Amino acid sequence: MRAIAVIAIAIFISLAGLTGRTSGSIAAPNEFAVNVDAEGNALEGYDTVAYFTLGSAAKGNPSFQHTWKGARWLFATAQHRDMFAADPERYAPRIGGFCAAGAVRGVMMEVDPRMWLIIHDRLYFYVNANVRQNALDDLEGSTSVAEIQWSKLLARPR
Repeated sequence: MRAIAVIAIAIFISLAGLTGRTSGSIAAPNEFAVNVDAEGNALEGYDTVAYFTLGSAAKGNPSFQHTWKGARWLFATAQHRDMFAADPERYAPRIGGFCAAGAVRGVMMEVDPRMWLIIHDRLYFYVNANVRQNALDDLEGSTSVAEIQWSKLLARPR
């Protein structure tokens, strides 16, 4: 059943024509690929800690920022910034903040920072609501395959 859900996600991405939304903005590609915008902000400036503490997407404030793994992370509060700085691996998104379903297909795809899931205390993002909904059908399978594919993506020469 898991394999079917993963294949369904890959087919949906292909049929939806989303493969063109791949990213060329990757910070520190030899160390840790991070999805950044043109200004070098991770998650388009959204506060990664807010997903865990508020249960919602919240824009960060440039007054509360932290640089980690070559990307600038913005936070809604100084407390969120300090929480991230103390334990970035806990709050940083998996798959470098790229679309988890895209990673299943072996591509780094942009995301909508409002389309997210926390699975086993790990943050994942998706390109749109339909792809996120498809991931809900098989959380374990889709994230397991995404993690495997992500490690392969990172190993590719750039």
